[in-house]
Parts: sequence; structure tokens; C-alpha cells
Amino acid sequence: MWGTLLELLIQILTFCAIGAGAYALTRLLRFRRRDWPFADPKRVGIQATAVVLLGWVLLTVYLVSASSFVSLIEPHPSVRVYAARDIGVKLFRSVLAFGPLLVFMIWRRESWASARVSKHNLYRSLLVGGILAGLIVASVLGRFGGDSQTVLTRLTTSHLWALAYYSLTGLVEELAFRGFLQTRVSAWLGRVRGVAFVAGLMSLAHIPQRIYVSGMAFGDAIVSSVALIPINLLFGHIMLQTENVVAPGLFHVFVDWSVTLT
Repeated sequence: MWGTLLELLIQILTFCAIGAGAYALTRLLRFRRRDWPFADPKRVGIQATAVVLLGWVLLTVYLVSASSFVSLIEPHPSVRVYAARDIGVKLFRSVLAFGPLLVFMIWRRESWASARVSKHNLYRSLLVGGILAGLIVASVLGRFGGDSQTVLTRLTTSHLWALAYYSLTGLVEELAFRGFLQTRVSAWLGRVRGVAFVAGLMSLAHIPQRIYVSGMAFGDAIVSSVALIPINLLFGHIMLQTENVVAPGLFHVFVDWSVTLT
């Protein structure tokens, strides 16, 4: 428990420092604002929350059921070997978790732009996402004394598969929680409350994954999931400022992938 707490404290402090840079960067670039495209924000916000929770329940049922037949516990990302099979497994879990969201959008005939997938603020969003991804990689280099050659010599095919794996993870999760859900909840509850609500919900949604995939005890799973709130608040702030899923998506991908480099 104490080892987990110390590791998470270091992680939180690192992201607080990067968060300060993200805040300054998004304020500096002055992104254009658009009004919420919803006629009834409260109804849309409640429906969006229900749809995302439905996907979370489906994924949880799958993890619990599958663990009864085969162990789903995977090693820490820094020691795990990734392969093509992992992409297929991740894609299946993503369909379970976020399939209801896609069905809902098709049924409601909602555009991708309503989930912040558009050309709006696109280039500035790419710039923000790229810079923050670079900061994450730089933090990894810092652990090796700034020696990029050491990091490069450690790269294997597994790291390339891991990049594909976490690209799917980061982009899909940001599309669902930030692009789809946060946009609708913020239209209903307000910008700050929307960011806080989604950050808390997304963090707690990781509890089943921590237990059945990472193999954590229940208490450690809760601590680890709650410790995700600061980084999820940061993702939410970036989404709020850029109004384009590209920026938090890119950042999320490299936050996850950087763990495999350590």
C-alpha cells in the first residue's frame, strides 16, 4: 500500500508541474469558443452519462466473467511485452465500453463535431498536444540523465505495439469521456463542474481494470483510481480550452505509453 502511495505521489507531482505548463500554453494560444450545440442540455447531459455508464457496466461484467475462466492479470507496463494480440483484445474491450456511445450518436443523428471531432481549433490543438507529449517524453529522458541514446537502445518491437495499444486507449477514452461526455455535461452543469464530474467518473471507472487486469487488491485499486483525478482534471482542462479532442488525445497517448519506456 505505502509503495503504491509513494509512486502515485511522485506521479501526481510530475503531472502538476506539466499541468502548470499546459495551463499557460492553452491561455497563451487563445482558442476560439463555440456555443454548445444542444437545445436541451440537461436531458442530453443525463442521457450521455447513462450511455457512458452502460458501457462501463458492460466492460465490468466482461472482466468479472472472463476472470472466472482465465487470469486477466497483466504485468506492469514497464515490463510487459506487447504484441499484435493485445491490439485485438483492446479493440474488443473498447467496443464493449464505448459501443453504446456510438449507437447513441447514430440513433440521435449527432455529428462528430458534437463530440469535438472537427477542424475547429485543430492546428492549435495539435500544437498543444504535441508540446505536452514532448514534455512527457522529456520527463522520461530526465530519469536517464537526459541521455536519449540510452532510451533509443531500449526500444523494441514491443514498444511499437505498445504505442499502437495506447493510441487506441488514449484516443478512444478521450473521445468518449472528454469529447462526448464532458461536452454534454458541461453544457448542463457548467464548464468547471462538467470537468470535475467527468474527471471523477473516469477515474473511478478504472477500479475494475485495476482489480481484474492489473491484479491490485481492492484498497490499492481505489487509491490508484482516485490518484488519477488530477491528471483527468488536466485532460479536462485541455479539452475545455481547445474544444478539440486532438489535444487531450495526443497527451493521453504519450502519458500512457511513456510508462513502457521506464
